[in-house]
Amino acid sequence: MSTTCALCARAHTLDATSGWMLATAHWGVSPHPALQVPGWVAVQTLRHTEGLGTLNSAEAQTLGPVLSRVSVALARATDTKHIYTYSLGERVPHTHILMGPPGHGLRGREFLDRLLRRDEALVDRPVAERIATDVAALLSRMRADDAADAIMDLRQSRRRRVLDSMPAPQRTKVLTLLKFNPDSAGGLMNVDVIFCGTGATAGEALALIGVAQAVQPEALLQMHVLNENRQLAGVVSVIALLQAHPADVVAKLMDSGPVRVTPDADLADIAVLMADYNSHTIPVVDDGDRVLGVVTVDDVLKSTIPDEWRRREPGPRPAREPISVRDDSICSNGGDWR
Repeated sequence: MSTTCALCARAHTLDATSGWMLATAHWGVSPHPALQVPGWVAVQTLRHTEGLGTLNSAEAQTLGPVLSRVSVALARATDTKHIYTYSLGERVPHTHILMGPPGHGLRGREFLDRLLRRDEALVDRPVAERIATDVAALLSRMRADDAADAIMDLRQSRRRRVLDSMPAPQRTKVLTLLKFNPDSAGGLMNVDVIFCGTGATAGEALALIGVAQAVQPEALLQMHVLNENRQLAGVVSVIALLQAHPADVVAKLMDSGPVRVTPDADLADIAVLMADYNSHTIPVVDDGDRVLGVVTVDDVLKSTIPDEWRRREPGPRPAREPISVRDDSICSNGGDWR
């Protein structure tokens, strides 16, 4: 990284705050760095380069796919068919490409002239509010923990607008998660939890799991059993429920001493508990043993895998030779299966 380059410094900040809109192994995408014009973004190299002629082979090969992805995403988000793309490098030599739709009733050269002059009139606040509402609608269809992570990636000035635009139930869940350290059990947990009472039968518990379509699938691997005070009395796995008679009471099937953690448990402790007890989920409880949420193994994996690993371009899938099956080969290896 160049110590004097503005875009290198910007990349360092966005890396530290997970502020990229999109990041690959070689390219990062973020809002327009100089002017917050709705829909305009900058695509820049993650290492310091100065112009397209200085790109290495990997950067050059991946630039086209990145620009294509960004163009499609911008067109959908801004409901426009034309996305402008340009790169000058006069003020800032670091390789970057600016992309976005026309706006403010202007098109072509007239719009780009005002954009290059950094005309503040292009910053359309009502449009920014609409974009915040659109983002909120998208987040409302996400799991609460994923929505909380996404909100933390937004600029501070936009977080409150997005939160205020969310439906009250989802906003409450997200605000609950935002109270905790993101690397703690409270920050990692999914607040949508499936549970039943100690008097429920295996059949009733399975029926509850069957209709819990809004709950993360990994969180459905076990049923949480609550006592009359709504405290955690035990857990019972889906396998145990499936193998039991539908009329069996879950209180007789459950593990009455399950592993549990408090919201302040850190990521390392959770990972060790999952490994020690071969558990895919761990309930998170408060001081009164009431269930606040559940941490799943996929949440732990996503938090422990380094960011640079996730930023790698996916490799090509290995090609498989087609398998041909002949009647005579079937007969010669075990008889006639027809």
